[in-house]
Amino acid sequence: MSHLVRLEDISLTGIPDDELGRLLQEIIELCGYAWDVHHRLTYPEVEAFYNWCRINIAGVTNEELHELFLGQDFLSLRQARGFWKLAHIASSLTEGCVEEDSDWATQPQFLAELSQFVSKHGLYLTTYCDIGRPSWEEDPSAIVAIVKRYMAANLPDPSLRIEQQILKRQERCQVLSAALPIDKRPEFDRLYLSAFSSLHLREDHVEWIEQRPLALLRRVCKAFGIRLHALGLIEDPLDCAYFTLTELYQFACGISIAQALRELPARKSSYESDLKFKPPRFIREAPRSSPDDVSKLLKGMGISRGTVSGRVCSVRSVGEAFEKLSWGDILVCPEIGPDWTPLFSIAGGLVIESFAGGMLSHAALVAREYRIPAILGIKSACSLLDGRYVDLDGTTGLVEIGRRFESM
Repeated sequence: MSHLVRLEDISLTGIPDDELGRLLQEIIELCGYAWDVHHRLTYPEVEAFYNWCRINIAGVTNEELHELFLGQDFLSLRQARGFWKLAHIASSLTEGCVEEDSDWATQPQFLAELSQFVSKHGLYLTTYCDIGRPSWEEDPSAIVAIVKRYMAANLPDPSLRIEQQILKRQERCQVLSAALPIDKRPEFDRLYLSAFSSLHLREDHVEWIEQRPLALLRRVCKAFGIRLHALGLIEDPLDCAYFTLTELYQFACGISIAQALRELPARKSSYESDLKFKPPRFIREAPRSSPDDVSKLLKGMGISRGTVSGRVCSVRSVGEAFEKLSWGDILVCPEIGPDWTPLFSIAGGLVIESFAGGMLSHAALVAREYRIPAILGIKSACSLLDGRYVDLDGTTGLVEIGRRFESM
């Protein structure tokens, strides 16, 4: 962590080319190390705590154990609260107007809060793990777009929900501890503290491993782009995204990159063509059933209890979700990571195709924080539920498919 912060504090202005090259190498090594750590993290503490409780507390349920982890303060949740605060300030300036021609985003009060938000969360990339895309620090308009979603939803102050969740957690902890013999309680406390801390490490590591190192790598690549542009070698400094990291390092070492420069137009054209390509939903033969003749009842794993009825918003990426999701929609997607967290304030319910993480996945933890029904492990849900109204039961894991709706 200290290594990353040190690199972030280095000014790239006026740094010699060879030193910029060495810095590029150092950051590449840091990114590799970070992802190596990412794949080694296993977090056995939570499962060990659950198993201990099942053995030592008669009749304890998973739902009761889940309550011990409510009221969390993950970085992704703090980020979502930051969006709410921005939306609250914007609404107070415009009486809730979110029209494109509104000037709330240029008001000093909003800009001051936006500046604070960017100082805390600005290194998040607008497209997860894609250094070819700008960070929020570079493109605050992406933040403003999310704020508009929050304004349209007219969300309540999240602090009340957090206080209620913390109270529920504390009450459950007291009940379960009281159910144990006195000599067992110190072990309960030790395992609980270890599990609670482990969840924070698992959730917050995304910023230190998957976001900030890559945002730092993008900064250095942009510095190369600025130099290449100043030499008249490329038209736009952001064209640095079309070079390999090896080619940028070669430039720093004074090695010719003439071949890469000749290929640049073709690389840009190929990239733009790839953006327009829509991959097939199935690599092999598609399921024979269509949404009109599939069973009206689908079964998955309920990870956050409760029931909800609503219109499905089926998406394949977080960017698509921010564009399409409306207040109360049932969000259906292949999988979810921490960068999806701001959407939990808007969604009425959640269905995920993947089983990854189960009851202790990011989706499960955050859905329970926001008290929205959620289900994992419904294969092909994006295709089967697209364009439908559904009834979702996060307790039983059942989804009942209703009628179609007309797309806008």
